[in-house]
Amino acid sequence: PKMMFINPVDRLSSGAIIDKVSTKDIPVVFFNRQPLDQDMIRGRKNNNKIFYVGTDPNFEGKAQAKMVENLFGTSSSLNPLYDKNGDGIIQTVLIKGEIGHQDSEKRSKAAMEALKNDGYQIETLYSTYCNWSRSLAKDNSKEIMKKYGKDIELILCNNDDMALGVIDYLLSNENAFEWEGESLPFPIFGVDGTTVGLEYVRKGLLSGTVKNESHRQAVACVRIVEEIQKYGKITESFPYHMANEYTIYVEGSAITKENLL
Repeated sequence: PKMMFINPVDRLSSGAIIDKVSTKDIPVVFFNRQPLDQDMIRGRKNNNKIFYVGTDPNFEGKAQAKMVENLFGTSSSLNPLYDKNGDGIIQTVLIKGEIGHQDSEKRSKAAMEALKNDGYQIETLYSTYCNWSRSLAKDNSKEIMKKYGKDIELILCNNDDMALGVIDYLLSNENAFEWEGESLPFPIFGVDGTTVGLEYVRKGLLSGTVKNESHRQAVACVRIVEEIQKYGKITESFPYHMANEYTIYVEGSAITKENLL
């Protein structure tokens, strides 16, 4: 082949793939699931045309945090509409994606760290994995709401589908715990900016999301190959953020009802 684009099923198994492609003098671009740095570094010793393209999970987590801050107000004076118990602490549930996927951990960690660094007190009531699945998040919400429903003040989800699963459960189980049912009892945030996710933002059901620029990521994959084939390297004019010599992150943008066109 003249080039290879690889979305590994398991990022932890990427090392074996890298060992094989490192013997080929062709551009190889991993996407979606990020290989371990030590595997990339080892492979690039023989083939320095191996790259990874994906979202920037740290940016996405920080963008979620900023939207949360805009809702809750200053860390020293939380909006009582959202700080329901008035204790100055944001009681939070984390709905993570796929176990072992780099974006699952980094998005959640970046959001929580950004809030804490900005002076907010956060209490994690519960954290679970729902494998990016809307139906699984809906199913898991029954137990979450049973145990923590009255205490939850914020839910941060690693993607829109899982956020929509939580919303599905709430809308179909208004008596799951004591709340009016006219609007959601707490803010819920996602990531991706899917078509249905944006529709829920527009309706005011999803508090916000962070656009996953999948098209721009695809273009970045192609641009890498074009640069390598034409110049033999990534040039200074390459229009995407290089986190290091082999990692390209394509940032998205925070989307709320107020800025949704």
